[in-house]
Amino acid sequence: QSVSITSTGKSIIETLQQYCPEIIQVELTRELEDELQLIEKGEKDSETVYHEAVSDLKPILSKFKENEAQIGASISNINRSQDADVHCKICTRNRTDGSVFCARHKEAYNNLEAGFKQWRYALGYQWQEYLEKVRKTSSTGGYVKEIISSILDGS
Repeated sequence: QSVSITSTGKSIIETLQQYCPEIIQVELTRELEDELQLIEKGEKDSETVYHEAVSDLKPILSKFKENEAQIGASISNINRSQDADVHCKICTRNRTDGSVFCARHKEAYNNLEAGFKQWRYALGYQWQEYLEKVRKTSSTGGYVKEIISSILDGS
């Protein structure tokens, strides 16, 4: 059986190479595995290996921590761009056919549109005014509020 890397995995590795290449070095993993085997054979003390590992990892993890915001933003952007074609505009569920939304958000959007027709006819509201009023209404459901935020906030 072969192992293959996904495009997301490849992008994460590229991000880590850019901001903290030490964390993905094969030598680091190999050395730790060798040390663990020495412990298993009784040739090295586990306390010693632990302290050596902590000593080796502290500067690497410190560098990672320094770049944490950039790494997180980069990975977040990777996910958004790669998932945009298959995932809902608002959440991580798969889109329904012919929509930018999953089934739940699509239903919420359809309900929002249907309500708008009634509000526009009865109260003369325009779309944005309607959305702002509905968002403030306490009985408005979570999916509808997410749709409204997506429209009004441009997300």
